[in-house]
Amino acid sequence: MKCDIIIPIWGQLELTRRCIESIIKFTDVSYRLILVDNGNTYELKNYLRNLEKKLNTEVLIIENNENLGYIKAINQALEKVK
Repeated sequence: MKCDIIIPIWGQLELTRRCIESIIKFTDVSYRLILVDNGNTYELKNYLRNLEKKLNTEVLIIENNENLGYIKAINQALEKVK
């Protein structure tokens, strides 16, 4: 079984990092991370892009130029779910 984990992100680099580290540590099933970048800073964008290289799982990043809000971010991600 494989699941998609959707995380809309706006700010909070350290909280985002801890959330993703927790998923890596405690998720025992195969998964894909769908990260919705809601117009973040360069530092956070850079962190998200580097995740793709570091993780042993599929990572999909949806980048928005501005914060579209939680509901639109979730809906964007759901459109990518197979």
